[in-house]
Amino acid sequence: MIRDIFRVRLTNRVYDKFVDTGIVPERIIRMLAFKIIKGETLSHREMAVFYACTSDIEDMIKTVSKKENC
Repeated sequence: MIRDIFRVRLTNRVYDKFVDTGIVPERIIRMLAFKIIKGETLSHREMAVFYACTSDIEDMIKTVSKKENC
């Protein structure tokens, strides 16, 4: 599963849809959560999504952390 996260990218199409609608697929939320957990730098577009969806990303971090601790 973690390997699949690295295949996920914030494409122009997904970003444009986010700008137009404010909607972000869960796979992008999960990818950003993993990048934050690993301490990786977010791109400008990823930062825009992060600021708009901070609570969703924080919830995903909590969910992922619980699964890894089990």
